[in-house]
Amino acid sequence: MIYTLLLALLAPSPDPLPPPNVLMIVADDLGWRDIDASIPTPTIDELGRRGITFASTYSNPNCSPSRYTMLFGRYSRRDGIGSLVQPQGSNPEDKNPSSPFDRLSIATLFKGKGYRTAAFGKWHVSNGHNNGLTIEAPRMHGFDTYRAGSITGFGSTGSYSVWTEVNDGVQALSFDYNTTVITDKTIDWWTGTKGPKFAYVAYNAPHAPFHRPPSSLLPFGYSIPNTTRGFYEAMTVALDTELARLLMSIDYSKTLVLFVSDNGTPAPAAAADQDPSKIKGSVYDGGVRVPMIAVGAGVHWSGVECDAVVNTTDFMATFAQLLHVKLALPKGYGLDSRSFADCFLDPFQPRNARRWVFSEIFSPNGDPFGTKGTRRRMIRNSTHKLMRNGNAERFFDMVNDPGETTPLGSGAGQAVLDIRDELRRQLAEIERVGCPTCP
Repeated sequence: MIYTLLLALLAPSPDPLPPPNVLMIVADDLGWRDIDASIPTPTIDELGRRGITFASTYSNPNCSPSRYTMLFGRYSRRDGIGSLVQPQGSNPEDKNPSSPFDRLSIATLFKGKGYRTAAFGKWHVSNGHNNGLTIEAPRMHGFDTYRAGSITGFGSTGSYSVWTEVNDGVQALSFDYNTTVITDKTIDWWTGTKGPKFAYVAYNAPHAPFHRPPSSLLPFGYSIPNTTRGFYEAMTVALDTELARLLMSIDYSKTLVLFVSDNGTPAPAAAADQDPSKIKGSVYDGGVRVPMIAVGAGVHWSGVECDAVVNTTDFMATFAQLLHVKLALPKGYGLDSRSFADCFLDPFQPRNARRWVFSEIFSPNGDPFGTKGTRRRMIRNSTHKLMRNGNAERFFDMVNDPGETTPLGSGAGQAVLDIRDELRRQLAEIERVGCPTCP
């Protein structure tokens, strides 16, 4: 069914160059400020030196909505996903939706061009309401295989060393370290798969539960403070170690590597200079601005930053451009994606740069207008940001006040107020998008 739909949605254009293999790596709860010199991450640092760092990439404030945007190129409100999707919702008001199986995913996009596709690790955008097919959701959405999988996160459902592993619809208890298992399964598939391939590798690290990772994954002599932040940083270092092993298996001349995270730093692991109210779960930059790096085939610059604002919905349009595919979607389908592939050629003046990005969190799921719970959203351009918590509004100058400490008032000057009014208009347009799949 899903492949028939794909062929109906895609209209190919001539291929001037063969598209690359694509390795998309997603970290969990790694904020943009957590990639710095205080944490030894030589692998991620080397990616930045070899490629382009996207300095203004924005996600949603927590896991499920962000992953939905990455996988489907749509604002998660379109399918009623505003907060965490769990196998069984604990909130009686929570409609706990999943992404319908007829949605165009990045996997079906690649399959339409003859790629082999695989997903590894955390999924977190499906629940048990899909006819009991939760563990098959990645394959139902176009991935040929789904390995080392965890449908949601850990927390009460397990740990990094005792967890339920999903491999192509089969569940079994695993006692091996999760970050290592994801790496092993990805390497096995990548090196054993011929022809063009796309892998979506979604690590759980450094998301809670916070712990001491195996010493074999840490530099000799690395000291772990007995604090939540200390464990979080050690988990990040261990992830970086396994990324080095994974990247040894790829050929950069034929492969585009994208590294990104799903949202900002979790409050329990906040650094000493971070405000816990302005990180994960919030629409402050600490909650929604994430690291992203592109390196490898098709990336013509190294060691530079691209300041163009990017949203995690934008992978769909970017991959379509790389695959030389023109998306021909049904009227009213709703795609919120804009390609950032031009940044690979000119990171300083990309032709198709966004004018603004949008992010939100709402609860319960299925209520994007916040009639029964909470609702926080933001919209920003390259210089200013408009935030709303319920109906309360704040407006910030992100150039001169990147910490978002001093909201601008009516005396900001007419040119600045014109920017505010334009962001208000754009936000109103987005908020007209309802939730067609909500009950």
